[in-house]
Amino acid sequence: VRLGSMAAILPYHRPIHIAESYALVDVLSGGRLELGVGRGNLASELALHGVDPDTSRATFWESLETLRGLWGDGPQPEGLTTFPQPLQSPVPIWVAANSLESAERAAGHGLRIATSPAGGDLADYTRNMRAMRAMLEARGHEPARMEFPLSTFDTYIAPTRAQARSDFLESAFRMHQLMSAAGRRPPTAATPAAFADRADALGTRVVTDPTEAISFLRALDARAGLGHFVAATAQGGLAHELVLSSMTLFAEEVMRVIRAG
Repeated sequence: VRLGSMAAILPYHRPIHIAESYALVDVLSGGRLELGVGRGNLASELALHGVDPDTSRATFWESLETLRGLWGDGPQPEGLTTFPQPLQSPVPIWVAANSLESAERAAGHGLRIATSPAGGDLADYTRNMRAMRAMLEARGHEPARMEFPLSTFDTYIAPTRAQARSDFLESAFRMHQLMSAAGRRPPTAATPAAFADRADALGTRVVTDPTEAISFLRALDARAGLGHFVAATAQGGLAHELVLSSMTLFAEEVMRVIRAG
């Protein structure tokens, strides 16, 4: 089992802090780290850390360059050394990128690309993934070698679709309220029922039974391709026993079938 973060928000931290903290994870785990990084997009967090949204993109890429240099994957910053060093060389790095610009820049550095629907609908997401794939191929990159794309979707699996929706609704709506407040924007739905209707219209959740989840993943792979699928299972205070039940069903009845082709 490999260990991943999605994502460490680089503009919130000194690069040397990120380098040493995650190198320690790689050492303690015997070289099993997958580092996901991002630049941050929640207004309250940016303000808390004193990060200017207008310059956060430049800060992110500068910090990432420094981090890689500290790990020996590029020029080492003058006068800076870190301990420990990661066992892997290089550490696999995933850049959270939902725009062609960010994906192209990540690929240009030989880094992997992590994506999510980011509030859009499924049609927009699949079009964006196809555009990214075409861009990578046009630039001479091999999407399969880059394990592109990594896709993150809210996921909850129960024995029936009705039970999954019932179990997940209140927690998902609570998470929506929390994220809206953190982003300093109004919620897009005022009630759990309205939130469920909007989520259905967007089509970007896997909240259902195992059979329908398999069909969703196969269709997503056919339309956009899948290198990795991240199931975002625990959110909004969802009861731990429900999270474990969903993960177990996903592993035993969805992953097993998908892996068997």
